[in-house]
Amino acid sequence: MGRNNPQATLSEITPSGREIRGFRGLLTGWGILSWVRKRRRWNFNKSGFFRPKRSPSRRSRRKGSRTPDDSPVTDRDIKETILDQRLGFLPVRHNLTPLEKQALASLKDNNHIIIKPADKGGATVVMNKNQYTAEIKRQLADTITYKKIQSDPVYNIRRKIDTILTKHSQLQTIDAKTKTFLINNYPVTPVLYILPKIHKNLQNPPGRPIVASTDSILNPISIYLEKILTPYTHKTKSFILDTSDFLRKIQDINTVPTNSILCTFDVNSLYTSITHDTGIEAVSLTLSEAGVDTRSQDLCLELLNLVLGENYFLFEDDFYVQICGTAMGSNVAPAYANLYMDRFERDFIYPNTLFQQYARQWYRYIDDIFCIWQGDHSSLTAFYNTINEIRPELKFSISHHTEAITFLDTKVCKDVHGSLTTDIYTKPTDRNNFLLYNSCHPQIYQKQSPPFPI
Repeated sequence: MGRNNPQATLSEITPSGREIRGFRGLLTGWGILSWVRKRRRWNFNKSGFFRPKRSPSRRSRRKGSRTPDDSPVTDRDIKETILDQRLGFLPVRHNLTPLEKQALASLKDNNHIIIKPADKGGATVVMNKNQYTAEIKRQLADTITYKKIQSDPVYNIRRKIDTILTKHSQLQTIDAKTKTFLINNYPVTPVLYILPKIHKNLQNPPGRPIVASTDSILNPISIYLEKILTPYTHKTKSFILDTSDFLRKIQDINTVPTNSILCTFDVNSLYTSITHDTGIEAVSLTLSEAGVDTRSQDLCLELLNLVLGENYFLFEDDFYVQICGTAMGSNVAPAYANLYMDRFERDFIYPNTLFQQYARQWYRYIDDIFCIWQGDHSSLTAFYNTINEIRPELKFSISHHTEAITFLDTKVCKDVHGSLTTDIYTKPTDRNNFLLYNSCHPQIYQKQSPPFPI
């Protein structure tokens, strides 16, 4: 039935004789699908008429110009692909079998389990919900770090933000555009969850607490502080950006004494261990040494104090506030922790007599430290005990070996001649996820070197 037939129904007979039923059949009968197909090939010019799109021929294309096959995927490409599939222009290739879909639906409807990504290694963890909840409640029971509050403090926080920004706007510390950015008029309530650390305990994994603070009342301020403080972290003495940066530094070391010890230090729960006073003091000293003007310092410290002191979140039906440390999930947290550790190193590590005598290399990635110790085991133990007694809230753990040690994603080995070599290190619980080649994804992803990691 054609579009001029008043008796058009929810079906249409195609030229090949196939009957199309349902909504698509109705659209075909009315000629809407045909109009959409043509519309995608025409442009609307300035004079108000439609004209066909002309793709450049091979001769007219400049040498080296992009072709549709190697151009990057844009949001418009993805939206057009989805539209084509919904209108029936492109067939939908299902990645999952009916049994797999049924299994996923069963997992989704199961209220007795929690599915989370592992803290490290890319694995997917299915936990008993009671076990997951019990681990969160165990951490929230730490009254030194968390405190339960009676109600949502968002309106009180908003008043404090307005007071700070109004003052510094009048002092011309910030402009109107920055002030507007720092105010979130429609905030989302932060929520606490944990990522299971299965690399530490597979049966009863401890959880890494994360506060999902995206679009929260303090999120714009945290982003602003991160942008200001991050450049200073890159200038610290022991700073390591990532694994590649660490490998470059290791390659610069020709040889080490054959009797040297390879060791790593780890700060236990660094983010939740930093007291607000010592952390803000470390940031203040960094800004002063960098020559930042007084009004800008005051603004940063007032905003930082607000982010740390009003770091609230929701778990189940109760509101909590973190009264010590900073939460993972806050944008400024890595830079804040880095500057705190840099101040700790400058005050207590570098001036230490044993460190000056025996430590040849000292590299730190936030709370993970790599060191080459040129003394004996007794001197290393004495140094370890010393740094663990400096601040009661800051505790280190240590691993050491004379031949090989793991750090980040690498394994550093020392041969009999004192030469250092590196290799990739993967934890036993690590898993790699790859994109299925015949899955329903844009072809540009599938044309990359397979397998394509997710």
